[in-house]
Amino acid sequence: KRIGDVPERAILEQRIAQNADDLEARDLLAARLALAGDAEGALEQYLEILRRDRRYRDEAGRKGLLAVFELLGNSGALVNRYRSQMFNLLH
Repeated sequence: KRIGDVPERAILEQRIAQNADDLEARDLLAARLALAGDAEGALEQYLEILRRDRRYRDEAGRKGLLAVFELLGNSGALVNRYRSQMFNLLH
């Protein structure tokens, strides 16, 4: 999908508020947040996807986390904290 095709952030947040298991909304929101420079917000959504369904969209949660880690240079406190949480969920 192109970002122009993605619902607005408020709509995605409302979908999640109404249904915490709306993984599509979480995935789209994470992409929006990452593009807006909110890495921690994106990481939180990808981690929640991973928590709720490891296999969702061919491991979108894990792959999303790794992509944001890459954007952040694969280092730093934020990366270390979320990498540790990801590891704990996967093992």
